[in-house]
Amino acid sequence: FHLLCFIIIVIEPVNTVLVDGFVGETAILPCNDTVSDQTEVFWRYKGKTRVFRITAGGGVASGDSQDMQFASRITYFPEEYSKGNFSILLSNLTRNDSGKYTCFVGHNNVVKDNLHNSLLMLTGIVILTVFIINNLLDLVQTKTQYSRNMVCK
Repeated sequence: FHLLCFIIIVIEPVNTVLVDGFVGETAILPCNDTVSDQTEVFWRYKGKTRVFRITAGGGVASGDSQDMQFASRITYFPEEYSKGNFSILLSNLTRNDSGKYTCFVGHNNVVKDNLHNSLLMLTGIVILTVFIINNLLDLVQTKTQYSRNMVCK
């Protein structure tokens, strides 16, 4: 008598979004997930820099322990939390804002955030590219060059 056992693990792919921005302008960094009363959302830049935190229960957003690079430049949308939308708006973009942003949503899932000792799930990755543009022709040339550099070889 032989017993065969199969374990099927379903892993949802993490959504990666590319966002273009321009120096001095704004960019929306999207993050969507299912909602629970105990949801906490942590936005990080390049893996560890604290961008923003949305606390559990009341939809209260917090800039505490936020990195100075993002101070007074984040707009959040608490009216959207009940719909599972935890996107943020980053204003007054600089070239230094280019890079990888991650959105972690915590509601009793399996990824641990060492900064807050909470159980979190990586919900989304946003790659923000900030361009310096003087005129429309510069925009076309810059984006064309950027696209060429991003081609995998």
